[in-house]
Amino acid sequence: MFSNNHTAIALSLLFTILPLKAQTTPSPLTDEAAIELLALRDQRLKRDYQVAFKLDGEIECHGITTRHATQVNFFGPVIENGDKRRQLLTANFLWNTKYGWFLYKIGELRNRTHVFIWSEKLGEIEID
Repeated sequence: MFSNNHTAIALSLLFTILPLKAQTTPSPLTDEAAIELLALRDQRLKRDYQVAFKLDGEIECHGITTRHATQVNFFGPVIENGDKRRQLLTANFLWNTKYGWFLYKIGELRNRTHVFIWSEKLGEIEID
């Protein structure tokens, strides 16, 4: 039988661990959040996007498999020869505790490698 001290310690640990576990499981990516991040990334209006369907699953990212990923298939604008038209496109959204749902791109800017992140929690971020 546990003493009162052991019970208090066990309850304390339980209430410390439960919130941590809750934070590591994302809420599903909503259509609205996906559209907001796509519009932020592309610097376009939200009305230019329409989600067709989403697929939740795992994705390999730079040699690591992440369990929190959603592929969004959406209609979005494409500019070709000065004409704007809608096309079915795909984007992979990832989730972590720091950024929430996010998109990212690795690119070169002024001869330096940069990481661009468009995040549910922190907005647009550039890391170099």
